[in-house]
Amino acid sequence: AEPSRIASFPVDGSTAPAIPNTVNASFSGTLQTGATLSTTAGRTVGTHSTVQNATGRISLERDAAWNFTDGTGTVEAFLFQTGGAAYNPCYFSLRQDGGAGVRYSLHGDANGNNIYLWNGAAASIWAVSPTMTNRLCQVAIVFDGGNVTAYLNGVSLGVRANTLGSATAAPAQIGASGPGNSEAWPGHIDEVSLYADPLPAAAVSARYQAWLSNDSGTAPSITTQPVSLSRTD
Repeated sequence: AEPSRIASFPVDGSTAPAIPNTVNASFSGTLQTGATLSTTAGRTVGTHSTVQNATGRISLERDAAWNFTDGTGTVEAFLFQTGGAAYNPCYFSLRQDGGAGVRYSLHGDANGNNIYLWNGAAASIWAVSPTMTNRLCQVAIVFDGGNVTAYLNGVSLGVRANTLGSATAAPAQIGASGPGNSEAWPGHIDEVSLYADPLPAAAVSARYQAWLSNDSGTAPSITTQPVSLSRTD
């Protein structure tokens, strides 16, 4: 398994409203408002995903390790956007409602055409083609000391210069940009994972390929971890 993984929310085996963190149960999640569990084929990795329907979220017991205080880390999720929105929907954030405090906020696009990172002061944007709407996609955001790389289905969309925001105590949630369900995700979210390291391209691709090669109803799993970038500082 991936040795730097610090959180994982596979949803499989969950009993609503609890969404366990299988790496550290002390920092698990709870379905809120309109969020539910789903077994819809083609929108789910493994047996279950969560569906936000633009009205709910998963509130998380926040782990300080998710701040990526050394400037490095990775957030990965499998996303299915069911349609357009009047805003850029959020799939994971350490953020307070209204942008009052932001560490990082990760978004799709109103029409599924872009991926966004917002740190409270500046946005990074990656174009997506074809649109992310109505298809299950792997998205990974890799922070690496002032550079951020976005991946879609195991392929790099490019590197952007950006940093993490200043807030280190903002609430954490899957599927919204704040505890008031701001910018809630219109669709399904599955297999959210956080890693303490900036995963190399080979590791991100391996996760995607593992999903493609697995039988229906089985979550992706890597038995041999690709070699990570080594830090010497």
